Amino acid sequence: MRANHHLDAALCGPVGVADLASAAPLRRTGWPPGRGFAQACIALGLTLLLSACAMPRMIDSQVQSFVGPTGASSQASYRFERLPSQQSQVQSQVEAMAQTALQDVGLHLAATSDAAPRYSVQVQAQVMPIQVAPRRPMRTIAPFVNPDGSLVYSPLLFLSEPPWYLHTVHFVLRELPAGQVAYETTGRFEGPWSDSLSLWPVVMRAALQGYPTPPDGVRTVTIELPAASAPAP
Repeated sequence: MRANHHLDAALCGPVGVADLASAAPLRRTGWPPGRGFAQACIALGLTLLLSACAMPRMIDSQVQSFVGPTGASSQASYRFERLPSQQSQVQSQVEAMAQTALQDVGLHLAATSDAAPRYSVQVQAQVMPIQVAPRRPMRTIAPFVNPDGSLVYSPLLFLSEPPWYLHTVHFVLRELPAGQVAYETTGRFEGPWSDSLSLWPVVMRAALQGYPTPPDGVRTVTIELPAASAPAP
């Protein structure tokens, strides 16, 4: 699943810095490198990171959808339904993103005057950091040797794997007024980026792909996130 964005991840965010740490070791004898040398290395690394973050990203979401016994319909109206735990400004942002994704599959938000929308929609969006297995073998950076024989280790030696994030969206459409579930779908994306406001809309589009007659089982849906949505490293 991660093959599409490993190259981007290697250059965007803390992964790129870790790659600098795994470069070929340098050994200097007699004196340690000056501060200007270290600053130059950091500046070069940041330049690479900024150029990489300007690239588009391929977001490959894992999606699974279920259709209720009476089926689901497009070209229908709906209203949002909130749980008690969803009374927040963040949920308003999530529903605004969901409205766009639902409109793309033929569902439109009911007007205030519409007393009888076809569906109620519950939407949840979550993000959480996850632990990932190392994607490359550990390497040891050779230390610098002072004239007195003591060793000076580069700070880059102590950088670890960066965190990854799991973005999840979940839709439940219930037919009104009975409240019977007509459609349920979930989308998940794992990656090194934490810019949820850019990623959630893409995962929502992926989760609703195939509505109202999605394929069976878990599927991978890949959507390009334009470069304009790339996060600052």
